[in-house]
Amino acid sequence: MTTSIGQNIKRLRRERDITQEGLAEFLGITAQAVSGWECDRSLPDIAQLPLLANIFGVTTDEILGVNVAAREENIGEICRKARKTDADGYMDEAIRILRKGLLDYPNSYKIMALLAEYLYCSGQFEEALTLNQKVMQECTDIGIRAEVTSNLCSLYDHLGQKQKAVETAMTLPEISRNDLLKYLYKGTKLVEFYRENTLDMFSDALYQAEQLAYCRDDDGREVYNADEQLAILAKVTAIYEILLEDGDYNFFAQFMESAYRQSARLYAGKGDAEGTLRSLRNMAEFSQKFLRYPEDAAQTSMLFRGVKYGGWVKTSPDAVSAMIRENLDYLAGPRFDFVRERPEFAEIVKIQSER
Repeated sequence: MTTSIGQNIKRLRRERDITQEGLAEFLGITAQAVSGWECDRSLPDIAQLPLLANIFGVTTDEILGVNVAAREENIGEICRKARKTDADGYMDEAIRILRKGLLDYPNSYKIMALLAEYLYCSGQFEEALTLNQKVMQECTDIGIRAEVTSNLCSLYDHLGQKQKAVETAMTLPEISRNDLLKYLYKGTKLVEFYRENTLDMFSDALYQAEQLAYCRDDDGREVYNADEQLAILAKVTAIYEILLEDGDYNFFAQFMESAYRQSARLYAGKGDAEGTLRSLRNMAEFSQKFLRYPEDAAQTSMLFRGVKYGGWVKTSPDAVSAMIRENLDYLAGPRFDFVRERPEFAEIVKIQSER
């Protein structure tokens, strides 16, 4: 059964605990006019629809009675399209898609949050800050607010507002959702929960360990020397190999690629030809594994059996081209000139060039 505009206004007003008098005051009209809408005796002026949408935190579509489920599906499709476009290496186009989506759905906090994230990544900090602050002021969705809170912390930190970043981080709950769910789930659900979270935690820990290798102290000096950095990277790759004993690297192949890429740089700096070539070959092979893994691939290794992780990475031709091009440019750099004439190097280039 289709509801009228007046019935929709009445429902939204009551859901937000706004009186007819209060709504009339917001709009600068009489309470009798609002009553007339809700009794279907009259309709709001078209110019009042955007004002009503802003007051209720919805789109004009919802006020007009457009299918809300269809609206959410459309918003989801806009976000999926933007993520795929970004994964293909076209962030500017992804931003354009989200901007257009926000014109169609001006009160979609889901679109706002994703647009703010991409604006931040593209260096458009002030606009990203404005959007994130709007979401935090108006949005009641806990999931979106948590995501935006994290993004705001990074943004404040990047802008040099350290205290603001800390204050924002302190608004997050000390007890996380997972701390509660592990006591609520039972049976198969608990098994799935532990597998997924173990995978999350180990991958995050190894990512941080790799980043630690390149950290600098307050004077800008690297904390670890080249040999220590190589040792850390070797530990990272060894742990991946132990935990993913079936070789089901899938999404995580990109992190192995990164570790070997940095190892090649360090070995080249030491003039170690064998270490450089070995690392470059591993880099090329793992980049291909990442580019080729099935989008719906499930882990098969013992600890993570059945977990599907990273399916949002679309192995499209555009993504393949972008990553292959980046690695071939890396191989063309002058640091590898001392091994360029070796037959092993030509084989590495061939592996990296496969599509």
